[in-house]
Amino acid sequence: AIREDVMRDIALFLLLMLSPSVAMTGELKDSTAAVALAEKVVQKASTGDVRGGLELARPYLAIPSSQFDVLLGQLEMQAPVQATRYGKSIGYELLRNDTVADSLIRIIYIQKFERHAVFWIFYFYKPKNDWLLSELSYSDALTSAF
Repeated sequence: AIREDVMRDIALFLLLMLSPSVAMTGELKDSTAAVALAEKVVQKASTGDVRGGLELARPYLAIPSSQFDVLLGQLEMQAPVQATRYGKSIGYELLRNDTVADSLIRIIYIQKFERHAVFWIFYFYKPKNDWLLSELSYSDALTSAF
């Protein structure tokens, strides 16, 4: 059986893997594009296509492809356990869209299940002109909303 804290471990894994020393392959031209990317990721994930959602984010994440593939594998292994524990995915909702000055955006989505919720948290950073997806986490800890 998989322990209750696995989703929190996955969130930590995501945060540790996002290294600014890895070259980015994609940049978003404005904050509207950054917000739209986050929604597309969660929208796909909420229909059961977690791989498809994260593949949309791949070009904007600062991690090597091999580490990204490991992450995808771990999330896909969680899907059956998550379905048993939380029930069917029934949609998603934007909880927060916070901008700090002109350089940082935090977007929090909730993916709703029949018996629980998980959070998708995106951090976008604008070093000069374009936005980069610098952090992405996924967690079933309800404290992520507060």
